Amino acid sequence: MPHSTVTVITQTRDGYLWVGTEEGLVRFDGVAFTTFNTDNTPLKSNLVRTVLEDRQGSLWVGTNGGLTRIRSAQDKTFTTHDGLAGDVVTSLREDRQGNLWVGTDGGGVSCLSHGEIHNYGTAQGLPAGAVFAIAEDRLGDLWFGTGAGLARWTNGKFETLPGLPKQDVRALLPEPDGSLWIGTNGGGVVHLNRGAITTYT
Repeated sequence: MPHSTVTVITQTRDGYLWVGTEEGLVRFDGVAFTTFNTDNTPLKSNLVRTVLEDRQGSLWVGTNGGLTRIRSAQDKTFTTHDGLAGDVVTSLREDRQGNLWVGTDGGGVSCLSHGEIHNYGTAQGLPAGAVFAIAEDRLGDLWFGTGAGLARWTNGKFETLPGLPKQDVRALLPEPDGSLWIGTNGGGVVHLNRGAITTYT
């Protein structure tokens, strides 16, 4: 391992484990670790914050230097995407339409759709430019946990949810029944169910 601090772990459908660290992205095949970093790939930063495998089998890597796509573990074709809302990528989510949503630390959120990038920030209704978590509920609405509150993207616009004990939202988990678990920084875990908020500290 290139570093002892691990920021994210995921397993792709081909069986590989991918480990994000502060000194690069690591692929583990069950026997050996292979490190991908700024020395041997087009990655613009070694600090990996988030990774996501999309439905096409590509791996998206969010770092302190932007977003990079790895086509597959076999061909290892790296593509870096410019024009995002910010360079520090903190969260990733593929919605049911196949759009990729990219949360950044300070710039807001970007949507990669059919080869185009659309950026959204506080001017478009986000509570803050730091987006730490993105989730999609059973109705297809997207939820964005930011440093200053929780927002829902529905019908092409953002709506802010009031009443949270802490506005710094770091984790989101939708349930099949339509409720939403919300992890906050310092305010405990919040359960949102049919508009009712229950806080667990």
